[in-house]
Amino acid sequence: MLEHRALPIARPLTRHGDGPVALCLHGFPDSPATWSRLLPALAKAGLCGVAPALRGYRPGDDPDMRVTTLARDVVAWIDALGVERAHLVGHDWGAAIAYAAATLAPHRIDRVVTLAVPHLAGLGRGLRRHPGQLWRSRYMVGMLGGRLNDARLAADDLAGLETLWRRWSPGWTPPPDVLAAMKDALRPPDVLHAATDLYRSMIRPGCGASWRLLRGVVRAPTLALTGAQDGCIDTRLFDHMDPACFPAGLEVARLDGVGHFLHLEDPDRVNARVLAWLTPPG
Repeated sequence: MLEHRALPIARPLTRHGDGPVALCLHGFPDSPATWSRLLPALAKAGLCGVAPALRGYRPGDDPDMRVTTLARDVVAWIDALGVERAHLVGHDWGAAIAYAAATLAPHRIDRVVTLAVPHLAGLGRGLRRHPGQLWRSRYMVGMLGGRLNDARLAADDLAGLETLWRRWSPGWTPPPDVLAAMKDALRPPDVLHAATDLYRSMIRPGCGASWRLLRGVVRAPTLALTGAQDGCIDTRLFDHMDPACFPAGLEVARLDGVGHFLHLEDPDRVNARVLAWLTPPG
């Protein structure tokens, strides 16, 4: 059990190995099981891979889904693990939260790997060059519908969420175990509502602090991975990430033959990239 008394967010966690901590943050719609292929590889490389469920993904969680709060949760988890610093690995919303946490607490983060979501500082420029992203992001409009949209997503055993997986990684069949874990995590109505509320939090009064974190300077060396066939995020948006926001270094790697869930579609290739970044020579 991972607990931190400063935040009402205690939960079981998936942990593999001993050594420097790599905190792995899942996205939406997903669960910590998304890291089932990476965690053993981290352990084998001498790292301690830790995959908690994000705030909101456990019944009874405090449903404050602002990015500012989720970034503070990351720092609280590092505290609770009893270490001064940790690596961050994030996918989808987990990638956005990793950028935000690294901006919020640069002294607590060693190295960062993000998957499938670029840093937002260059988003406006990227959208002007690639306006088709607005169509890819049409699902976000639905998220603003609150409980009505939740009911639509939950119908027919969460078929709406499974549709997103298949649209975002075209030509790939999600592993049954990971898909089942995602559905189990999001089946409770209050959990699904909290998870989708992350989108709504970005347009509420006071959301400026979250946007500033998401566009802030990341002072940890950062590797951003994108799948060339991503049906959710136009991979070309990664070309507009601003190196000035990454003074310790930024590398962008585009992987052919994979989509949004690249770490599950080709785990060997993605794991190799992650490990090479987190365990540099010397």
